[in-house]
Amino acid sequence: MSNTKSFIIWIALVLLTLSSFFIAQLNLINQFGQETIMLVLLGTILIKGIMVTEHFMALSKVKTFWRIIPIIYLLLVCLLIWKLF
Repeated sequence: MSNTKSFIIWIALVLLTLSSFFIAQLNLINQFGQETIMLVLLGTILIKGIMVTEHFMALSKVKTFWRIIPIIYLLLVCLLIWKLF
């Protein structure tokens, strides 16, 4: 695991987190609609989760079965949040 790659992924995670923060602070729900904003936010959560599991948990080096388990979990949680919201 190279430090440069870790740093780039960390910056991407920070930027995705800041984008979620600014979506909330700028009150973009009025412009784009609640469902659209919810899908964007859940998408960023899913992307961030995949980045963390693949790189920082080092699951990119294991069998596909073990890599898919946290991704399926993330998908289920995001789908439940979307349906319940």
